[in-house]
Amino acid sequence: MDHPTRPLPVTLSCFFLMTGGLVAILHAFSGATAIHSTFHPAVRAVACLAIFTGVSGVWALEKWGLWATVAATFAFIGLDVLFGVFHPIEVLLPLASLCLLPWRGRFR
Repeated sequence: MDHPTRPLPVTLSCFFLMTGGLVAILHAFSGATAIHSTFHPAVRAVACLAIFTGVSGVWALEKWGLWATVAATFAFIGLDVLFGVFHPIEVLLPLASLCLLPWRGRFR
């Protein structure tokens, strides 16, 4: 089968999104976010799972993965804003997902 070559920026974005997601899950269950709400760590972990699902689609160069990743990263930020725990460094997650958009023509 003819598989398209994954561009280096897509590979790097996937790496940064996966690393950021792992750090976010570790942070959520470290107890640091439990003071904000009883449900915040669990909801944050579910948002991270949504990001991981989207990134797996991006890794396979699927269009649904691209749009799922962009939507999930913005939902992740929205959750933190909703719970009042937004930190400016978290803007890197949506930026990493938006960096994928110039290569959307390579996705199938």
